[in-house]
Order: sequence, then structure tokens, then C-alpha cells
Amino acid sequence: MRAVAVGLLLAVSGMAGCASIPLSTAVRLSSMSPATLAQVDPSQVRVRIALPQGVELDVASARLNLEVSTDGRSQREALPLVLINTTKETRSPGLFRSDMPVVVYQLRLDETGQQSLRRLRQELMRSGNKTIAMSVDAPFFGLPNGTREVTFWVDTKLSLADAWMPLIDGATVKVNWS
Repeated sequence: MRAVAVGLLLAVSGMAGCASIPLSTAVRLSSMSPATLAQVDPSQVRVRIALPQGVELDVASARLNLEVSTDGRSQREALPLVLINTTKETRSPGLFRSDMPVVVYQLRLDETGQQSLRRLRQELMRSGNKTIAMSVDAPFFGLPNGTREVTFWVDTKLSLADAWMPLIDGATVKVNWS
């Protein structure tokens, strides 16, 4: 039996929230075989994170986490990301809400992350039942004073030819000022 789990971990103290994976992404990931993931070119993996203007991503701490479990054996890699570029756009935070200005950070795996993904590919090719978990650590900072909540988006793609796959689509987390 194969299962694929995707989540977002926010490494920001004092913040918590829940977000669901879009159904289209869950279906796409559940149909992905370990062999397909083993064929991914690490240099083409991309992560895109959109944050409201005024909120900054801590790029140096951003990670794409992959864990492969095979018959009681588990290998987890925290793959460092580096910035490709930033753009300014607008995103819809939901029905009946006005589009909001965001800064979109496009990231790729750094050299260390690419090497780690190559090591994980060996584990993916081993026989046995596999569970694959993917998450993104996306710590942010630079919150404007008085911010009560932050809405964000996280997308990924495993190949430059792929369309962006939304992992988190306009999730909102509450900000607790202490």
C-alpha cells in the first residue's frame, strides 16, 4: 500500500493554523508512484510561496522535506531551498474577498538539496511498500505591527514542464502578539 502525505509546517513561534490540500493535488499525489518520484531531476524541482506584501519569507530557513518509509525503515531529508526570484502579483484569498497584493518567492533546491534528493531516489527504488511524505518549512518574519492574520499560498512542481501544483491554497493563520 502506498500513501502520500503533504503538509506545510510553519516554523514561526506564536502562529498556528490549519489548511487543507486542494482535492486536485491530493488526487495527483496519490496517483504518483515511488518510481515516478525516483525519476525526478532534482535541478528542476520548484517551490513557490506567496505572502502578503509586508510579510517576508526567511529564505535561508526554507526547506522542502521528503520522507520515504519502507517496511519500517524511514529516511527523511530536509532539502534546503534557494531563491530564484520574487515577483509582485495579486491573489484571491477566497470567495467574496478582494484580491490582495502578494510577493511570490520562487525557490529551487540548492546543491546540497539536489544531492540529498538523489540519495532519496535510491530508497525509492528499493522494493517494498512505501509511504512518502512531503512538507515545506516556510518560516516568515517582518510582520507589520498589528497584523492579526496572514494568508499564504504554497505551490510546487517536480519538473519545469509540469504545471504548478497547489499544496496550500490561501490558508490563513492567526498571529498572536505577546
